[in-house]
Amino acid sequence: MTAGERVGKIVLSGQNQSQKDLKGLLGTLGVSQLISGRGTGGVYSMMSWPVSAQALAATVISQDNQGRSWLVVAGSVKEQEELASEIEAWGGEVLIIPEAHRGEERVRPDPDLEAEWLGSLARLVQGTKPRCVLVTERVLQEKHPAPDEIRKGMIQLKTGDILDPLQLVENLVEAGYKKVGTVAERGEVARRGGIVDVFASQAAIPVRMEWGGERIESIREIDLHEQIGTGEVGEAGIFRGKAQGLACQTSLAEFLGGDWGRLICGGEGEGEILEGLFVRHGFTEQPVRDPSLADARRRKVGAGIRSWLGQGWRVIVSGINPGEIDRLEEWLKECDLVSGEIRKLEFVVSGLGRGFACPAGRWIVVTGAELLGRTETGRGFRKSTRQMSDGWRKPVFNPGELKLGDYAVHLQHGVGIYEGLGDKPGGVGQCLLLKYSEGARLYVPVEESYLVSRYVGVGKKRPMLDTLGGGKWERTRARAEKAVEDFAATLLRTAAEREAMPGTAFPPDHEWQGKFESEFVYTPTGDQERAISETKADMERPRPMDRLICGDVGYGKTEVAIRAAFKAAMAGKQVVLLAPTTVLAQQHARTLRERFSEWPITVEELSRFRSMGEQKKVIRGVGDGSVDVVVGTHRLLSPDIQFHDLGLVVIDEEQRFGVKQKEKLKERFRRVDVLTLSATPIPRTLYLAMLGARDLSQIETPPPGRHPIETVVADYDERLIRDWIRREVGRGGQVYYLHNRVAALPALASKLKLLIPGLRVATAHGQMGESELEDSMGKFVAGKADVLLCTTIVESGLDIPNANTIILDRADRFGLADLYQLRGRVGRAQHRAYALLLVPREKRQGDAGERVEALQMHGGLGAGYRIAMRDLEIRGAGNLLGTEQSGHVAVIGFELYCRLLRSAVSRMKKGEWRPPPFVQLRLDFLTLRGAEAGDGVAGAYVPAGYIPEVRERIEAYRRAAESGSLKELASIGIHWRDRYGPWPLEAFLLLGYHRVRITAGLAGVTRLETEGEKIRAW
Repeated sequence: MTAGERVGKIVLSGQNQSQKDLKGLLGTLGVSQLISGRGTGGVYSMMSWPVSAQALAATVISQDNQGRSWLVVAGSVKEQEELASEIEAWGGEVLIIPEAHRGEERVRPDPDLEAEWLGSLARLVQGTKPRCVLVTERVLQEKHPAPDEIRKGMIQLKTGDILDPLQLVENLVEAGYKKVGTVAERGEVARRGGIVDVFASQAAIPVRMEWGGERIESIREIDLHEQIGTGEVGEAGIFRGKAQGLACQTSLAEFLGGDWGRLICGGEGEGEILEGLFVRHGFTEQPVRDPSLADARRRKVGAGIRSWLGQGWRVIVSGINPGEIDRLEEWLKECDLVSGEIRKLEFVVSGLGRGFACPAGRWIVVTGAELLGRTETGRGFRKSTRQMSDGWRKPVFNPGELKLGDYAVHLQHGVGIYEGLGDKPGGVGQCLLLKYSEGARLYVPVEESYLVSRYVGVGKKRPMLDTLGGGKWERTRARAEKAVEDFAATLLRTAAEREAMPGTAFPPDHEWQGKFESEFVYTPTGDQERAISETKADMERPRPMDRLICGDVGYGKTEVAIRAAFKAAMAGKQVVLLAPTTVLAQQHARTLRERFSEWPITVEELSRFRSMGEQKKVIRGVGDGSVDVVVGTHRLLSPDIQFHDLGLVVIDEEQRFGVKQKEKLKERFRRVDVLTLSATPIPRTLYLAMLGARDLSQIETPPPGRHPIETVVADYDERLIRDWIRREVGRGGQVYYLHNRVAALPALASKLKLLIPGLRVATAHGQMGESELEDSMGKFVAGKADVLLCTTIVESGLDIPNANTIILDRADRFGLADLYQLRGRVGRAQHRAYALLLVPREKRQGDAGERVEALQMHGGLGAGYRIAMRDLEIRGAGNLLGTEQSGHVAVIGFELYCRLLRSAVSRMKKGEWRPPPFVQLRLDFLTLRGAEAGDGVAGAYVPAGYIPEVRERIEAYRRAAESGSLKELASIGIHWRDRYGPWPLEAFLLLGYHRVRITAGLAGVTRLETEGEKIRAW
């Protein structure tokens, strides 16, 4: 019987119950009557209550008092977000007014918080007044604009409105909006014919409005990454001004006006005290690993529940999802509770983090987190401000990204220097200008920009410029293509040998797999689901798996590995999880123990943190099969470790293992399934996967609510450091401060405490002993330290959502991938995260300067691949593909080499043949150059009026020319239609031209020509 079928199951939150049913449930708890019996005023103090109880009271009071709205006051930002999450779990609705930190010196306000602040004020002056508004004490003290100023600045639009799009754009530009080709930031507007995109100052997500004649036909939200419209919303509010321009002289009480009640949940506010109505029930929340202690705790829980039931109490057990409800019911059976007692329990699915008791009402709520010891991550309440779709992806390289003076490669003419965009004498429209040997210039029409790629060579050596009109480039390219064919054959032969190698064919998912996966607290993203299914499919094949999971820091790669490990363990096979550092190994071991705590899977850790006696015990367990999953560093590669029945190896952060360690890995685990996880894969690994010589799963969708990390480069300045730390600690957060000289850490800790009196500083570095390091880290994780002063020991492994500022002292001394990994320690919650890179001005030149600049440029979500490629550009391709191949890379450039190699691999792969990107196609009734259209020859191109921005037009041509399947081409056409409007005839013909190219390629044709009614194919 499923969780939803059992008698007594009630759903508090989620989508299975209506609001009326929810109110009915709350009514049976008698909360409203209890509160009204305790208090009579309009200001109640509930500071001694548990957060879940405060949220319940706020929900009930705001719903019952029809004529009054309520301010719920939290003591800090962290308390505010916890309250919001718990109110939502009880089915309540709440409007948050955040602390925007406006007006602070030397610190730019968080644009997301500023927009949320402005959006919340706009909601308060428009339409129905919200019943429950959640603020902090600081928000009450801050000044705000007058309501009339907000009201006058708002424009409300809905589908069906009659409005001139040009007039709307002019109105917004006049009010301070910036007119752009593509909206990316708040305060931007873009118009393309009858389509207007607006990212309003107060909005979380930009909107796209499409006109049909004089009327607005549709209003949709925009996916910022893909720049396509998503769900229809039907209406949009646009604030004409900007938050920075508002005169803030009104208190919140004056802004709100009217009859507002107040519920004090934190801080120093005073009100009618409601003591003793709700209390903490005292359940431990820590998982107990010792079997005897765990049994004793279960008996204690069982005795407590039996006592409550015996005294006539209602016992409500809350789980995060139906899977956890099933697990809780099984767990409670082990607490010596009989079936009759379990039937008296009320199981609910809700997002409650912690429970509490109501002595006056004689009922108690306990949660799965408390009973099972599940760690609450506290990732925040705010909804996602950005979504990503699975279809249209931007290329790693784009001709639009070429800068003046860059070396570039033209497929047909060779290496030149990019000199920008210009008009060719004679007027054929805009062209890319390339300079060649002896000063010769090549004008490449924008329509043919896909033939140009940026040059990345070997090391720092500059390439020789080619000569236009000579035959040298053709001979060079022919030699490279021959070498590419040979290399592709070698790659595929290696892959085929692995394919033929006998491995373990795992059985289909065990019946427990679905139950285990349903307990995951978060909903996996589409990319995660795909990576999981691809990994499982590989495991079930009779050859060794070699799959690379690429995904940004915190995007959920570990969850893929956990599910694969569970599948392997259920099949009776052992699992190894290899991590590059001891701290990361410790983190993984802790995570796996917690996830597998209620399943018959033994997890052990092997690292320097374990004593010699403990290490020997683990090694014996690995050898005799009593250890199912072992987590460790390269120590696991030692010859003294023999496995009983190894089935799966998971390698985390592969790029951080040395060359010798990787060779050991290859030799040791040739016949077992290997799953590799990486955020910034080394370019060789990434490209072999992208070429198809290695299986690749990409996780590019960020978790809901994830924001890009704002990265700032500055000189060392104690005032700046003080301001950054104060801002983070002031919003209830924590700070990483990295300094890589261990000897200097004590003095630096003293200096920080002098700068900010009362600052709590913990220190962590690799020379500390196990207990000292664990104690220091534990303080930071528990929130008992504001700053973790540390070395790169935290580069991988720590997942602390409350730490959202990182300061990197002498950032010029780190590699680019290291900088990226370190910056990834923050930004794991739904707050805006910040990275301050301290670099002396004289050190901002050369490679170090380029690394820091690259990190600043790639602050967006999912930047791991681009960081890996930019690192390649800075260092040069080197011996990436072997000494012999590097010579060809030096001559034709890395990207063109990889394009040719990708094409060769695709052609050779049996059953997966993909047409080469450049089928020679000459249709006498079509021209790809707009200037040559006429006299019976139609133009197949993208008109400048359709896509006005040249860089976007270049990208459109490139994507169409590189499309390798009809499905991919159709996706591009849909993207154009959504973003730029209906196709003009020329764009329609261009898509048709590429449809013919792809179809010809699929038929094995490499050259196709038409002449009148004749068609010739080769």
